[in-house]
Amino acid sequence: KILGDNRHTAMFAGDLSGKSYLLKRCRTVLAEQRKLSILLSASQLTEIPRSVGRLVAAALEFLSPHQAESFALGVGVVLLIDDLDRIPQTVREWLFSLDPKQFRVIATGRSILVPRQVATVYITGTKLSSLPRFLRSLNVEHGKAFLDRAQSFIERTLTASRLPKNAFTISIMLQECQNGGSKFSTPTMGRLIERFVELQLGSHSEAVFVVDFETKRDFLSHLAGKVQSVMSIAEFRRRLTKFIEASKHPQTAEDFIQDFRKSGVFIFS
Repeated sequence: KILGDNRHTAMFAGDLSGKSYLLKRCRTVLAEQRKLSILLSASQLTEIPRSVGRLVAAALEFLSPHQAESFALGVGVVLLIDDLDRIPQTVREWLFSLDPKQFRVIATGRSILVPRQVATVYITGTKLSSLPRFLRSLNVEHGKAFLDRAQSFIERTLTASRLPKNAFTISIMLQECQNGGSKFSTPTMGRLIERFVELQLGSHSEAVFVVDFETKRDFLSHLAGKVQSVMSIAEFRRRLTKFIEASKHPQTAEDFIQDFRKSGVFIFS
């Protein structure tokens, strides 16, 4: 419904509600529809760009500003923008003043005022009343007793811990139910996030991964001190090798790369 609209659109929700994921999903669907889009963060929009063509060209790196504007004039370009509320108001006004037929803006953020002509969508949380039906639809081997216990666990946890009732917390609790056997312990938000990272990186108990979770997390912690959005495979391999030698790990750089390819933590191209 959002992608089918032709207006600028602002999507509002609280933290951990899936805003960034939704933008990435929009980009995937737009690509499947053979439509061009770029994904921008608030840090890339601290001031009004010299031109929207330059903004698009800088993100794509294969079009000149003139080509980007010509392309937009023909079929249009979608600007997917995260953290709209962190962008200066003058830049927000400039974005929403663009012709949506050429440069359509789809942005996410916490609730802020936007011009009247901008379509607004609110992500308000998860509809808990639909949880039993969703659980029953799962193809699990544990049967009805497990589903009833999982539903009770999720409702009890949300009540006792005051965790936000959003897709993130509930999805991780469902993972806990699926993998936790017969006993479910009430998690904290920190534990849910840690479990999410563990699921993303691959636990050492899962046979499809070679390197254990703690080792990969240790490497990523080292890497996080030198944040880069892009690096060459050779540079990535050099840092991995240095980490392995310093820590005396038995795994090779290829073992790490193989695991990272499966987990989706990095995009290799």
